[in-house]
Amino acid sequence: HTGKKYMPAMQGRKVTVIAKGTSSGVTLSQDSNISDASYSDTLDGMVDRVRIYSEKGKKLGMVQNKNQVQKYGIYQKTYTKEEKVNAKKAAKAMLEGVAKEASVSAIGDVRAKAGYSIKIMDKATGLSGKFYITSDSHTFEGGTHTMTLGLAWKNEMETVG
Repeated sequence: HTGKKYMPAMQGRKVTVIAKGTSSGVTLSQDSNISDASYSDTLDGMVDRVRIYSEKGKKLGMVQNKNQVQKYGIYQKTYTKEEKVNAKKAAKAMLEGVAKEASVSAIGDVRAKAGYSIKIMDKATGLSGKFYITSDSHTFEGGTHTMTLGLAWKNEMETVG
C-alpha cells in the first residue's frame, strides 16, 4: 500500500521483518577495508522490444526502447494479450535494460547482510554511493572475519516466474 518493500531477516536468534534497503550502518572504502571489488554490465536479461499478439496469433502492436535498440540491437520477446489486462502496460513491464552487477570483498562486518543497504567509496571501480546488498557471504577463519557482498544499484524485489 505504501510502496515500501519488506522482507524477513534474522536479528540474533529472532526472525523479524525489515523494510528492504534499510541502512546497515556499514561504509566500505578502498582506503580502509575493501580488499577486492568488481563491476560489470551484462545484456543477459535484456529485452528492448516486445511484440503483442492476440490469442489467435494476430499481431496487435509493439513496444520498444528505441535508444537501446539503436545501441545494442534487438532483444525481443512476445506477449499474448490476456483478457482484462492492458496489453501495452504488460508489454512495457517486460522491457529490461542493461543489468549492472557488482561485488565487493572486504573486512567483515556482521551488519552487512542481504536486504540492507551499504555505502561504498571505491574509486578504482567507480563504485561510489549507496548500494543494496543482494547476497552476503561471511567467513571467520584464523581470527579474521572477511565478507563478500553482491550489490545492486536499485532496491528491487526478486521475482520468480
